[in-house]
Amino acid sequence: MSDESRLLEGHSYARLTTFRKSGEPVSTPVWFALVDERVYLFTDIESGKVRRIRNDPRAALAPSGFRGRPRGEGVRAEARILNPAEHETADRALREKYGWRYRLAQAVISLLGLSARRAFLELRPVAGGVGETGPRRPPRYSDITVHDRNPVKSYLQRRRLRDALSVLDNLDAGFAGKLLDFGAGSGELTRIVAGRFPRARVFCYEPAPDLLEEARQNLSGFENVVLVPSLEELEDMRFRYVFCLEVFEHLPRRETVRAIRAINRLLARGGTAVVGMPNELFLPAFIKGLFRMTRRYGAFDARPGNVLRAAVGRPPGKRPVREITAGLPYHFHHTGFDHRELRRTLSETFEVERQFASPVGGELLGMEVFLILKKRGKGSRQAGRPEPDSTLPTG
Repeated sequence: MSDESRLLEGHSYARLTTFRKSGEPVSTPVWFALVDERVYLFTDIESGKVRRIRNDPRAALAPSGFRGRPRGEGVRAEARILNPAEHETADRALREKYGWRYRLAQAVISLLGLSARRAFLELRPVAGGVGETGPRRPPRYSDITVHDRNPVKSYLQRRRLRDALSVLDNLDAGFAGKLLDFGAGSGELTRIVAGRFPRARVFCYEPAPDLLEEARQNLSGFENVVLVPSLEELEDMRFRYVFCLEVFEHLPRRETVRAIRAINRLLARGGTAVVGMPNELFLPAFIKGLFRMTRRYGAFDARPGNVLRAAVGRPPGKRPVREITAGLPYHFHHTGFDHRELRRTLSETFEVERQFASPVGGELLGMEVFLILKKRGKGSRQAGRPEPDSTLPTG
């Protein structure tokens, strides 16, 4: 075995890098099987990596974790798409390495009617070719949301933004009030609002430095946008509209309470808060779980047991927590989040004016659930000062 192939030995995942026509590298985590001096993997014949390999056979492989984080040096390789007559060798190698996990992944592919689109790739490490070629661009949040390579996911991400902004449909284009995007991520919602209401002041609050920098690039040229890295900068401000989309599913208990208090403080009297959250229960959870298993089988949100628990309305309670930035704990996986618990928690502080699902159907079918909230009057019960455990979500 060559030194190049030995770098991959003993690992379950590899980060495959292929190249666009512009030379820009695109990396994705993959399963692989090493046979002699060849590396085999499977994918969708219509996937981006197949299109890129057809244009440019250059590739690179590096041992990695299931999320694609490198765990060693990479190797350069020449890639090719196998003919159907050659599939058996690659299929057998992957089946022997991954066993029941590979068989389950293939069963899911068959269940989804995608067997005819299955493709196998063969990569041959290049002698002396250690490391990746071409410049590397760090992954962006928008790459897994509005610009996701899967067109269905990309559509759903864009649709949820459009549905959230439907609360502004009655506003004139000359609206000149203040709006807050709370936990803005890459700033996509801020960008839409700023363009739609050029006289409004749109505040983009994002505490994670990497995401805030991505938002800064996304919002370049908008003079009515204010980037906000800390809530302290908003201390004395009040907003007519506060949007908080796909934030709460990532927050542990203590951070959930803090966020609710902050939104309640920042929302003007008579103002409207829009909270959007993924539906990780019942049929939507099952569909999302199958999709995730095709991408990262074995991860917390792509384990059959966790997917089935969520599908029957009893999501796993103990969710992994890591810091997204120093001092900010974060649930990176959506699985385990229960929007029913969050609604109960929010109703302690706000009046729930309306609930709806997106893109279609009710709570049992919609992929996203929205709550339209109104600030309570002074005489109403406030959860800005909650009892220690009574208003905390259990997700």
